[in-house]
Amino acid sequence: MTKTLFVNGRILSKTETGLNGKAHFSDCMLIQDDKIVAIGSRNEISQALGSDIQIRDLDQRVILPSFIDGHMHLLLLGT
Repeated sequence: MTKTLFVNGRILSKTETGLNGKAHFSDCMLIQDDKIVAIGSRNEISQALGSDIQIRDLDQRVILPSFIDGHMHLLLLGT
């Protein structure tokens, strides 16, 4: 069971809808066996840590976790 904790980041955790919607960011994300299992503050996630964990410092980088494959085939439009 591989666990990786990403810390010190800006991880998009939720977004309000509408033109005036605001993005909400958290600073930690826990990955276990290639799946996102928790996003929140370090205090919130620390309960799920346990042992044998890798910690990665994001150095305030922005992470946009999602399940969307955000690519397109530009030259295949209309086919």
